[in-house]
Amino acid sequence: MKIACHAVLFGEEIKTNTDQVLAKLASTGAEGIELGARFFGSEESDKLKENLKAYGLELSGYHMVVRLTDFVDDPEKCRAALQKGADFLRVMPHKNIIMTGMIDIEKADDSDLGDGRLLDADFLERMAGAIDREAQRLWTEYGVRLHYHNHSWEWKKQACIYEALLIHTTTLYFAMDIGWTAVSGFEPVEWLKKMRDRVRYLHLRDYKKEAITLPTFAQIRESYVELGDGDMDYPGFMAEVKKLLPEDTWLVVEYETGEVNEIRYQKAISKLQTFL
Repeated sequence: MKIACHAVLFGEEIKTNTDQVLAKLASTGAEGIELGARFFGSEESDKLKENLKAYGLELSGYHMVVRLTDFVDDPEKCRAALQKGADFLRVMPHKNIIMTGMIDIEKADDSDLGDGRLLDADFLERMAGAIDREAQRLWTEYGVRLHYHNHSWEWKKQACIYEALLIHTTTLYFAMDIGWTAVSGFEPVEWLKKMRDRVRYLHLRDYKKEAITLPTFAQIRESYVELGDGDMDYPGFMAEVKKLLPEDTWLVVEYETGEVNEIRYQKAISKLQTFL
């Protein structure tokens, strides 16, 4: 399995000091990095590919944010956004779009997520179908694989959004964020067993069990701890992952908050490598 770092921790610096950040991430022992579309457009992909190669890195995934309800309300907007991802990835060896299905983040703690349709089975079936059509188009036309990246809202109302995406799609893949899954009260391994044929990408975090009781999305987001220092059973989890998922799966260490340095990634990757 391949290990990557999510560069989101470095924020704008990945854009303004690209070489310095890539050098830092290369020193962690990672084979690749995940980058956000907000930092690099398709016109920069050739240059970025050369930069990555200079540091012995590959792009594991290109992270994009697309509003979930737009897949029903404005599908052309979604298609145009994802097309930019396909254009960016045209020169990259690993053609993975990692898509966050966004909601109004300030309403993530509302009982209806700010839009009751997101908890309605009929609407979710339509939405999932539209997402899957885009996944099929990207794969057929460009060899780009669309992976859905979850946060907490997909697990509301007995995981109704996540269930709909799993049941009503055939081509969509899943880039499960195991941290958000676990703090939402669900067991990542059990879900991986359900969808093992459509998982080739994981976001890895660690958490303390008390985080499950935190009342807000923002508080949970700030509560994640260093990989290996929390209550996630990483030896047991990785043993299951090795049985369930193939060798070409990307394991992406994600830190969003806290101290900005590569040492955190070095420590996390050293721990992960002992489980592989």
